[in-house]
Amino acid sequence: MKLAVPTNFQDDFLTRLPKEYIHYIYGKLAADFVGGGRPSFMLPHISKRHLEKHVEKIHKNGLKFNYLLNAFCMGNMEFTRTGQRQIRRLLDWLSVIDVDSVTVAIPYLAQMIKKNYPRLKIHASSFANIDSVSMAKYWEDLGADLIVLPPHSLNRNFETLRLMRKYIRCQLELIANNACLSGCPLGDYHKTGSHMSQLHYREGFPLNFCAVNCSYMRLLDKTHFIRATWIRPEDLRYYEEIGIELFKITDRSQTTDFLIRAITSYTERKYDGNLADILAYPLTRRQPKRRKNLFHGLRYFFRPLKINPFFISKMAKLSSFNLHIQIDNRALDGFLDFFIAGGCRQKQEVCQECGYCQRISEKAVTWDEDAVVKATSAYRDILDEIVSGRAFRYF
Repeated sequence: MKLAVPTNFQDDFLTRLPKEYIHYIYGKLAADFVGGGRPSFMLPHISKRHLEKHVEKIHKNGLKFNYLLNAFCMGNMEFTRTGQRQIRRLLDWLSVIDVDSVTVAIPYLAQMIKKNYPRLKIHASSFANIDSVSMAKYWEDLGADLIVLPPHSLNRNFETLRLMRKYIRCQLELIANNACLSGCPLGDYHKTGSHMSQLHYREGFPLNFCAVNCSYMRLLDKTHFIRATWIRPEDLRYYEEIGIELFKITDRSQTTDFLIRAITSYTERKYDGNLADILAYPLTRRQPKRRKNLFHGLRYFFRPLKINPFFISKMAKLSSFNLHIQIDNRALDGFLDFFIAGGCRQKQEVCQECGYCQRISEKAVTWDEDAVVKATSAYRDILDEIVSGRAFRYF
């Protein structure tokens, strides 16, 4: 078993890693021409020189670095003369600083990089939603060396995972501590957030509507904490038995303490306590404290000509709710057996009629009911302001 782990570019991160378990480290600049899977305002703001030095340190530690170019959409800029020039400039720089691989979600980028930068290994992003053998074969034929499988559709679909491993030769990787909604109805729309990390895209406002919406959905039904797409550290063996031995830890906006706790839990294959402590839920995210946070917050969110500043101050208060979410990991022992046996696949027509995850949530998930009531009201008000258009008006 090997792990792909994110870097938050904190000074103490590399020194605390269990290097014998690390397959590669991944990250990117907060913004570049191609963009990635996270909005710039969520990521550490580092210079190109800082990233270059970080890659050097990673290599000195005997590890590899993967640079994320996993934007879901580039607005067709990739097919313009300017776009071609900027993409090549970025890839030339990544080659110079000796990046080992890149992750992409756009098939054209995979083909272009494979042809013009053959030294770079290609990882197909989970954003490409490669959820069938035929799609995986297509990406493998494009030259993908590794495929990150979409957690929302495959982490508990053992039938398809077995077929993938049987017919696909390249490496397959699963995201272990992802907490997205199962079969998320917002998933594809959320991926357009790639524009929020593209240097050439400055027209829109970085309002993370999908994250607010999915957090609100969880507040309405705590079963979503169980239906989510995580893999427990104790359950890695079931995937290894299939032949999948690479697992990805997320995400890049987390603190070093969170990342090391999650990484250690998966290397030890056990976590006694609150499973939410190692899962990347939007409701529990704690970003590293950085002196430049206020400046960058103003840079991205103080745009009075685009959105009402008072609404942004309301949005900021959403992070102040402490819901005391507890997911008793020991109460989940044996939880995955139902999925391995195909139970979920047999009852996929109506999740509520099955009721398996709901029964598990009743014994495994607790939270502060009073805090949840207040948070639910706040999230509902925020969403109503966005949908009604009041968030974009002054009067």
